[in-house]
Amino acid sequence: MTNEEAIARIKEHKAIYKMDEPRAMYISEALDMALDALEKKFCSDAINRQDVIDSIVAWTVEDRPDMKIPTDLVDRINALPSAERKGKWIDKWHMLFKEELPMCSVCNSFSIFKSDYCHNCGADMRGDNNDRE
Repeated sequence: MTNEEAIARIKEHKAIYKMDEPRAMYISEALDMALDALEKKFCSDAINRQDVIDSIVAWTVEDRPDMKIPTDLVDRINALPSAERKGKWIDKWHMLFKEELPMCSVCNSFSIFKSDYCHNCGADMRGDNNDRE
């Protein structure tokens, strides 16, 4: 199934099943998260830094043996920001709900419950290295 087919099926499902039950908000939120992730295509063009470096080295050795790789090139490649977004849930006061709700540290959107990924921006909320605020 392609991303486009998955998006169409989820939208069709949401149109048929109106999610009127009180507990349906959880499946509705999950479907919205899935749609967001599929439509934004997070990391669909992400590549491995080491593969880039290896490719440049191979190109210079094979095709351009007279060319020297700039000494800071590897440092520049390794300094590029990660395509993967990392964040953490922060309990913040929500004015509408008049209670503390989890808020994404990356995009500042609120959620009904804490999950492994932000439903709005797709940031990975798992692990100990999620120290962005």
